[in-house]
Amino acid sequence: MMSLNLIFVFTLLTTLFTVNATQFTSCSGNYVANIQMTPDLPVTGNNITLDINAIVDKDIGDNRKINVDFFSNQYGFFGKFLSESFPLPPNIKANVRVIQTVQIPAQSSLPKLYQIQITLTRKDYLIAYCAAGIVQTG
Repeated sequence: MMSLNLIFVFTLLTTLFTVNATQFTSCSGNYVANIQMTPDLPVTGNNITLDINAIVDKDIGDNRKINVDFFSNQYGFFGKFLSESFPLPPNIKANVRVIQTVQIPAQSSLPKLYQIQITLTRKDYLIAYCAAGIVQTG
């Protein structure tokens, strides 16, 4: 799964643009997914709390996770500086909106540029992948 993530990150970053982090610009996977998150980033503080809304076009069953990864330009956009995984509710059905609130321990400050990836997975199997464009904090 890591090599797949790197391919998509590289593809996304070749255009180098800054967007609102809730506007996902690259989505793929074995399922069609509509993934959105709020609030708009950047967010700093003790925790980063995100509400992630996802709709997939097929049932995805049990034992699935949503992964939220932050990549920094300090690491060439390939190094994670924040990464968390959260279990999804069981028996997610096709075309039913799933709202997942996640809390990620934040650093006191965020890098000037970073990217966010959200993936839905079952073990190492990629269900859906979305990456936000580059977020500029300053």
